[in-house]
Amino acid sequence: MDWILLGFAVITPLSLLVGIAFRRREQALVEIAKFKSFSFQLFLSHCIWDWGEAPDGKSGTDIDWIQHADDVLTELISIGDELYRFLTLPT
Repeated sequence: MDWILLGFAVITPLSLLVGIAFRRREQALVEIAKFKSFSFQLFLSHCIWDWGEAPDGKSGTDIDWIQHADDVLTELISIGDELYRFLTLPT
């Protein structure tokens, strides 16, 4: 009789807590993967997207597009770095 009470009072809540923790972790990993994908797509749009033919497109301006892409990459890396610092704060 005591083992049944122990099973319901201790073991069942512990197994539920472990399941909930793993579910939260998996959801967090999905959200981080989405962020990584969105950041990559944003970078690619700044690198290769042309906004039309000359004189309206990339070729019609005097902007250094390689430097622009490098600046975008630098900003995205700094955003990712700050996100990493935020997510690894001590609890």
